[in-house]
Amino acid sequence: MPTELPTTTVLPPSRIDCQFAKSLSGGPSLDSLQTTDRPPRPRSFREQTVARHKPSIDRLEKIYEYKQVDPEYKSRRRLNSCRTNATIVQHQDTHELRVAFRRCNLRWCPMCQSTRRWIITNSVTDWLKQTKHPKFITLTLKSCDKPLEAQVENLYESFRRLRRKNWLARALTGGVWFFQFTYNHKTDQFHPHVHCLVDGDYLPHSKLKRAWLDITSDSYIVDIRRVNDHEKAAAYVARYATAPADLRKVTVPRGAQAIIALSGRRIVGSFGSARGIPLAPRKPDEPSKWKRVANYWMAAIMAQWDPLMEVLLDFLHAPKDNTPPLFDLNRPMPPIMLELDEDPLTWKQALFDFTDHWHFPQPPGEHIDGN
Repeated sequence: MPTELPTTTVLPPSRIDCQFAKSLSGGPSLDSLQTTDRPPRPRSFREQTVARHKPSIDRLEKIYEYKQVDPEYKSRRRLNSCRTNATIVQHQDTHELRVAFRRCNLRWCPMCQSTRRWIITNSVTDWLKQTKHPKFITLTLKSCDKPLEAQVENLYESFRRLRRKNWLARALTGGVWFFQFTYNHKTDQFHPHVHCLVDGDYLPHSKLKRAWLDITSDSYIVDIRRVNDHEKAAAYVARYATAPADLRKVTVPRGAQAIIALSGRRIVGSFGSARGIPLAPRKPDEPSKWKRVANYWMAAIMAQWDPLMEVLLDFLHAPKDNTPPLFDLNRPMPPIMLELDEDPLTWKQALFDFTDHWHFPQPPGEHIDGN
């Protein structure tokens, strides 16, 4: 488990910041700036990412702490190490900039879910553009009081039997399926179902309904819709394919039951013409060409006085139409020589909205320590 770096000591502001602040105050006053006027100090990459998903992470930690969900603390250790070792890397040929960091790969981690969501959305959208007759199918089970694990097993087995039907196999050329469940607080029951994006010939709703009823013996609710908007359909699939449910909408005991019931089970898959499309993060092509530029946390700090670091973060935050410069990987870091001031620090706020598809499982190449 990587160790978190301690919070750094407050660095003094530049002389320019001090003079500018004093000019706003109406003269050469030596009074310090009010702390309420100072923006928050730059945070680590993990802290920035966690801040966007804090409610979901807080609920997930409570579920992991519930009874025997995570008795050896393995999942919580992995969750606490997610988005650490953040390093800025650049491609030698294209000069593209990305952020490489450590990922926990936990199914219920909201930060890793956002990465998978982007991948699935783009993969499914590309596949849908090649289909001729895309359809959206939903297969549900009748709600009951059985444990969720038994309901999931019944649903998956019923879905396998349905796909083995000869008439259905001939009608469909391929598809992507994913599992989802909802929870009814009034009846205290789970409601598992399977969604499918498929390509194929006309499917009679009545025939599919009868086949599903024959297989399940008590469930007959089946929905078939034509897909008109490829991107919207792909985004809907990715939203639920990465997370079978929103754990914030279920109680902690029920959330624990869901995590245990789905442990080791696939929640998304493909078949036919959709088989092989990326549904999970993969290592980048030619990883040796991605070279380390700087530690992310240190770059955010140094951008306050280093123009080159500021340009680096500017391209990383909002990619421009023009190609970024090739940053010198071996540029020596100048020693920090700042004159101490009595005025409190005026931090330059570092707000970065990174797209999750820039992320790698871990920094490519050499092992990089630090946060």
